Amino acid sequence: MTVGERILQTAKRQGITQAMLAHKLGINQSSVSLWGKGSIPSSDKTLRIAEILNVPVDYLLGANNFHVVAIDEETGEELGKPSSEEIAAGLNKLRTLEGEKEALAAENARLRSDVATLTAAIANLNDHIALLKSGG
Repeated sequence: MTVGERILQTAKRQGITQAMLAHKLGINQSSVSLWGKGSIPSSDKTLRIAEILNVPVDYLLGANNFHVVAIDEETGEELGKPSSEEIAAGLNKLRTLEGEKEALAAENARLRSDVATLTAAIANLNDHIALLKSGG
């Protein structure tokens, strides 16, 4: 598989059309379509393409055939990018968890303070007990 074919195949798997890729790169769609016919993008474009497709450059260059994809456990099919609704739901969940984390941190600080107060009170009681035992 050529570099261009690998780029186009990876983009297609991610739901990115040649027109979308061309737009993100600021080039004509015809330039992108030529990659499928053996033309090779410049090195700076290849770096940018790797960023856009979120894959290692060596994968695009064919030096590494390993590319991590998400697979649906039930169907075994490759999953696409999350929808904007899924991203928004994930962000809301993250905000909720961050709020819970802050609340737990505050509770933890309060409990540590209580432990320090109780430790000091126990030390004070031990001092009184020792004093009483010594006859004082």
